[in-house]
Amino acid sequence: MPKISIIIPFKNTELIWMNKLFDSLEKQTCKDFEVIFIDDFSDNEINYKELIIQKGYRYYCINDSFLGVGKLRDYGVSVSKGELIWFIDSDDWITHDAVEYLISCFEKYQDIDLVVFKYQWVFKQNDINFHEKKIVSFVLENVPNKKMNKWFHTDFQTDWRQCFKKEFLVNNQIYHKENLMIYEDVYFGLIWKTIYKKALFSNKILYFYNRMNKFSTLNQTKIFDPNKLLLNILSSKNTLLNSNQFNEKWFFYANNWAFVAASCRPYKARKENKILIRDVIGPKHCRNHKVLGFGIRWFVSNFLVWRPLLMAILKKILGFKVMEDNET
Repeated sequence: MPKISIIIPFKNTELIWMNKLFDSLEKQTCKDFEVIFIDDFSDNEINYKELIIQKGYRYYCINDSFLGVGKLRDYGVSVSKGELIWFIDSDDWITHDAVEYLISCFEKYQDIDLVVFKYQWVFKQNDINFHEKKIVSFVLENVPNKKMNKWFHTDFQTDWRQCFKKEFLVNNQIYHKENLMIYEDVYFGLIWKTIYKKALFSNKILYFYNRMNKFSTLNQTKIFDPNKLLLNILSSKNTLLNSNQFNEKWFFYANNWAFVAASCRPYKARKENKILIRDVIGPKHCRNHKVLGFGIRWFVSNFLVWRPLLMAILKKILGFKVMEDNET
C-alpha cells in the first residue's frame, strides 16, 4: 500500500504544464506514493487517459460539470489507498524530495493531523532557482495565537499547501462543498482548521505555484465576488454547527477572509456586505486583531476602499489651489 496518495483534479490542462508535473513526480527521491488524476471531462484533443496510464498513474473521468474541483478532490480521497492525502493542481509541480520529507514528518510526529509547508510563486521560468533557507519546523496544537498568523493569515491559503492524514479527513467527514467553481478551498480550509488537533509547520519549500498559466483561476481577476465569498465562509460555519463540530476557533481563521471581503472596491459592495462581514468577524473576544484591527494591512485596505472619496476631496483642494495660482 502506498504511503501518500497524490490527488490531481484537472480539465484541459496544457501539456507544457502537465509534463512539468510529470517530471517532478518521476524524480521523487521516495517512490512510496500513488498518483490519482481526476478528469473533469476534458474536451480538447489531448488523450489524457492514455498519457496518464502510460506513466503508471490512476485515471478517473467524472462527467458532471456541476460538481466543482473540490468534489473531484473528495472523489480522489474515496478511491485512494494511501495513509496520507496531498492535493496538487495539475499545472503546478513539486520539489524532488517532497514526498520523502512529508513521510518523514508524519513518521517522526505520529500524533499530528497534517503538515503545513511553504511554497514558491513562479511568475517566470528562472523563479524556480531558489536558495533554500535553513529548515525550521515545529509542532503546534490548535490554539490560535500570534505565531500562527503568518501561516493562516498573511500567507496564501489553498488545498495544496498541506498534507493530511487520511483518517483525519474521513473520520471527521471533512468534505468540499458541491457546485463551487471558486472559493472551494476557503470552505474546506475553514472546516479542517477549526477542528484539527495538532499540526507540524515547516518553512521548507515543497511546492511551486504556477502563475505563468494564463488560464489559472487566480489569473482570472474578474471572478472575485465578495458576497459569494462571505456566503461561502458562513456556509462552512453552518456545516460545523450541523455536525456539532463548531468552536470559536472558526472566527480566528475566518477573520482573514473578512479582511479580503472588506478590501473590495467599490465602497458600495463593502457596504452591502457589512452585516455578513460582522458575522464573520465574530464577538470581540474571538477576533484576530493582528489581521482585523490595527495592522498596516487594515490601514492600507481602508485607504484603498476610501480612495475614490479621498481623491475627490484632494482634487477639490488641489483644484482650488490651482485656481488661486492662476489668479495671481
